[in-house]
Amino acid sequence: MDEKRKAARTAGSQLPPHMPALMVALTAVTGVVEAVSLLALGPAFTAMQTGNVLFLAFGAAQAGDLPTLPAGISLAAFVLGVICGSHLEAVTQARGRRWFVMGLIVEAGLILAAAAAAWGLVPRYGAPSPRHLA
Repeated sequence: MDEKRKAARTAGSQLPPHMPALMVALTAVTGVVEAVSLLALGPAFTAMQTGNVLFLAFGAAQAGDLPTLPAGISLAAFVLGVICGSHLEAVTQARGRRWFVMGLIVEAGLILAAAAAAWGLVPRYGAPSPRHLA
């Protein structure tokens, strides 16, 4: 590899001076959020969404070429699912019915809808299409 290409490659991979401190701070905050989430919300949140919080934070800090839209949509969908699921559980239980079976039926319907939306979808790297985001 000639010197110009090597120098250009090395220069493009260096982080701005404030970036290491920002990454350490974001990592520490994520650790605190994960610990609080595990204790307060249970393992479902920490298993499913802390990675999206990291991608959202790195994208917002412009660390690399990470888009914030997919992670933001995933977090918003998770919050909406928690709200709808807890409301469904409360209403079903107030009527004297078992919420577990109703939750499984709703979950199966959502999985079928996601499978229908993704049927025949080709992987795409970079900027996702609206169908990929759905």
